[in-house]
Amino acid sequence: MNYQYALLAIATTSLITGCKDSQLSLTGYVASMACSKAFVSGFSTDQINQQDLELITNGSSKNAKPNINSANKSVSSKILTTQKTAIYRDGLGCTLVGDSSGVSDEASLRNQVMPLIANVELDENTPWPLGQQGVSVEALSATEFNAIDGAADVQFSENKSYQVATHSIATAHKGQLVYERYASGINPQTPLYGFSLGKTLATLLAGKLSANGQLNIHQPLFYSQWQDSRGDISAHHLLTMTSGLQFDESYEDATSDANMLFVADDMASLAINKAANSAAGQEFKYSTANSLIFADYLNKQLGGLEKTYSEFQTLMRDISVNNAVVQADGMGTMTFGMQDLISTRGLLRVGQFMLQEGRWNDQEIIPVSWFDYMRTAVTAAMRDENKLKKSYGAGIWLNHAEPYGKILPSLAEDAYLGLGMRGQYVIVIPSQELVIVRTGTTLDLDSFDYIGDIDLFSTIVAEQFKLK
Repeated sequence: MNYQYALLAIATTSLITGCKDSQLSLTGYVASMACSKAFVSGFSTDQINQQDLELITNGSSKNAKPNINSANKSVSSKILTTQKTAIYRDGLGCTLVGDSSGVSDEASLRNQVMPLIANVELDENTPWPLGQQGVSVEALSATEFNAIDGAADVQFSENKSYQVATHSIATAHKGQLVYERYASGINPQTPLYGFSLGKTLATLLAGKLSANGQLNIHQPLFYSQWQDSRGDISAHHLLTMTSGLQFDESYEDATSDANMLFVADDMASLAINKAANSAAGQEFKYSTANSLIFADYLNKQLGGLEKTYSEFQTLMRDISVNNAVVQADGMGTMTFGMQDLISTRGLLRVGQFMLQEGRWNDQEIIPVSWFDYMRTAVTAAMRDENKLKKSYGAGIWLNHAEPYGKILPSLAEDAYLGLGMRGQYVIVIPSQELVIVRTGTTLDLDSFDYIGDIDLFSTIVAEQFKLK
C-alpha cells in the first residue's frame, strides 16, 4: 500500500498511455486530499504540497496540480482532458463531484445540509478529557519526560529509508493528559487524517446502535445482488473482516479497487458488487470494502445520510469530541475506514473511552460487553492476501499471541490498537491504564516496517508508567 510508488506509477501511466482510470485515480486523489487538508485541517497550500501531495507522489502531483478555490471551498485537479473536483460541506468535509447530473453533481451535493449537532462546551480551565486544559507540569518527572521526549525526537524526524514524519503525539495515563507534542502548523484541535482509524470509529458507533436496539449485527444484510453465499453476510462479518468478499486492497495498480475508491461516486456499490472468495465467516481478509458496505447498511437501517451523520456526531459529543469528520461519497455514504479526520486530543479521547469500556463522565454510553466483543480475536482462516498477518478483533488489531501473533511484540498482551495508513494509531493498554496516540505521514505501508517504530516508541512510553 505504498502511495509514493503507487501514485508515481499512476502519474507516469497517465502521461504515457492516457489511461482514463489512471488519470482519474491521480486527479481524484489530488483533488480529494487537497480539499480535505485545506478546508477541514486548515493547512496552507505549501503545507499540502510539501507534506502530502509532492511527498506521496514523489513530485508527480505537479502534473495534476490542485487549484484551491477558497471562495467556494473547492479543489480541482486536471491531467490532459481528465478533471476531478472536490467540494467542502460543513460537517461532511470534502466530496468528489460526480461526472454527470443527478445525486452527485455539485448542485445536488451542495443542497445537502447536515443537522446541527451542538458542540460540547470544553472549558479551558478544566483538565482533559472533559476540558481543554493541557498537560500539567507535574504529570511527569524530568526523567520520564526526557525519555518520552527523546523517543519523540526520533518520531518527528525523517530517519528511515521509508521516511518518518510525525504530525502529533499524545499520551494519557489514568485519565490524565501527561504528554503531547505537535509539528509546526498543527495544534491539539487540528483535524488530521485517520484513514483506517475510521473502522474503529464505525465499530464504536455499531456498539451504541446495537445497545439502543437500532442495529442487529448478526442479521443478514439482504442486498438484492447477493443471491448466493453472500446472502449470509451480516454486519458482524463486515466489522470482523470475515465477509469473504473479493477486494483488491493494494495501491500498486492504478485501477485497483482501493485506488478507484478515490473516484467512485458510489463507493458502497463498488464494494457490494464484488464476488465472494468464500462463505461468510470462513476466512479473514482485511478490506476497506467491508467498512463501506457497513456504512451503506447504516444509511438503510437508520433512514439516510442525515440520520447516520447525526448518530455518529452524537456519539462523538457523548465523549467530548467536537471536531471529528467522516467524509461522504457522492451517494451519501460516510466513508468509514478511509476518509475520516479527527483532532489529536479527540483521538486520545476515543482511546480513553475504549480504556473505560464505554463509560464517559460517569455515564454508560456503550455496554462493557461490546468491548469484550471488539477484543475477541477472529479465528477464521487467514487469506494470503492479508499484508499484515496479525490478530484482529472487531475494528481493532489485538496483541494476542493467538491465533496470529502479537502486533506489538514488546507490549502487554492485553494491548490493542486502531491503526490507519501512514502510521496513524491509538494504542490502549488496559493493564497500565495507558493510551498512546500518533498521527503523521509515514510512507512504508507494504512491508509494514513502521510497525517496528510503533513498537519501539510505545514501549519506551509504557516503561515510564510500569510502577505508577
